[in-house]
Amino acid sequence: VILVYHSIDRARFSGEGSQYYVTPEDFDRQMEFLVSRRTMVTAGEILDRLRRGGELQGLVAVTFDDGYYNNLQNALPVLKKYKLPATLFLTTEGLDQHPRWDSSGNYFGERLLSWEEAAALRGAGIEVGCHSHSHYDLTGISLNAAVSDLRRSRDVLASRISGPLLLSYPHGKYTDALIREVEVLGFAGACGIQKGFVNAGTSPWALKRIHVFGHDDFSSFRRKLFWVPLYYEIGRRLKYFFAGHCRPSAGSRG
Repeated sequence: VILVYHSIDRARFSGEGSQYYVTPEDFDRQMEFLVSRRTMVTAGEILDRLRRGGELQGLVAVTFDDGYYNNLQNALPVLKKYKLPATLFLTTEGLDQHPRWDSSGNYFGERLLSWEEAAALRGAGIEVGCHSHSHYDLTGISLNAAVSDLRRSRDVLASRISGPLLLSYPHGKYTDALIREVEVLGFAGACGIQKGFVNAGTSPWALKRIHVFGHDDFSSFRRKLFWVPLYYEIGRRLKYFFAGHCRPSAGSRG
């Protein structure tokens, strides 16, 4: 299972966007629960095992999208406390600034990490990946523009971070054409936000993740971890089963 978080802090507002804030206390309890029951790894380790055909059962990876300063301020102390790995996906445009994509102003007072702070996280053992340059929905712009955005982010990160880069699609959205370009650009793999387990049949370019929200109580968190991925996996298999059996024959109309 790959979990995805955004901000580890108390939301300063209610309504749209506030669900992306998980309090430090809730995050601590969640990590304490995981460390005693699962093998904690990075998203990169899950990808590596997937490619090698290795064992995936019992693995959990914690990921953070966007690159907020509170990941350093509030999440890192908890990760250190339980000696946990994690993966941080950075949006390279506007680091150390207010997030450009927040047109609502809901993230008032929030800022993204600086390069120095991102380096501090990496120095603490946090895996760093790419979340695009501009945080656009890459399926809502031309394919050429999407590729240009990803190439720019890749090059910026490659100049500062050695080793293979994992991508997290902005807004979790992608197309088959975009997947092909991501592979050509040399990314090691990519994460979406399709709910479910990562299993042997999962594409390395569309790793499934489970969102953890601020309104999830502890029971909801446990259900998401153990039952929600299974629910979506069963639903996916049933969908393909019935699609295969309900396909019109060659001589039928409709």
